[in-house]
Amino acid sequence: GVGTMSLYRYVPSKNDLLELMLDAIGAPGPDPAKMPERWRDALHWWARQNLDVLRRHPWLVRIPLSHPPFGPNNINWMESALRAMEGTTLGPEQRMWVLILLSGYVRTQAAQELAFQEGARLTGVEPEEWSRVYAEMLRKVVEGSEHPALAKIVESGVFDAPVQGPDEDFEYGLTFLLDGIEAMINSRLPAGEQGSTRSDA
Repeated sequence: GVGTMSLYRYVPSKNDLLELMLDAIGAPGPDPAKMPERWRDALHWWARQNLDVLRRHPWLVRIPLSHPPFGPNNINWMESALRAMEGTTLGPEQRMWVLILLSGYVRTQAAQELAFQEGARLTGVEPEEWSRVYAEMLRKVVEGSEHPALAKIVESGVFDAPVQGPDEDFEYGLTFLLDGIEAMINSRLPAGEQGSTRSDA
């Protein structure tokens, strides 16, 4: 029973409203008491928690990010990820880049899942069928002389293999990222201590 525009008696603009909504959805942020102690396990847990929020509220990925988060709940998310890296050899700048990288990966994964779901509604092709359909299309248009690298991939049957679910896809990519972060941490350790971060950090 309340007019839409009456909202703007309380917030200055639509952007402000969206920012408040974005922060409210993230409340109160990850529970520090549940965060694993080791940095790798903690970042893995943090990324999964972040993805769960976006899956429950898929409209979040449609909100354009024009600046870093300012809301208190989003600051709590940042704090959790940064705290997970406190015991590592990463400096302040590297920790912020890891945070940005993980946040972007999670958001991209959630956006892709949403796109496949919407694509299924529009085309009738379920997400697990897209790889097969895409392979059939590529076989018709890819020329080995012009696209030799792609032609080899298509011929290898990669696109014909059983499709992983969204959780498996997410874990696969997340493992790549965490392995890269671990390599960077190891590269900053004294030679005798390299390789110890997975079990000791």
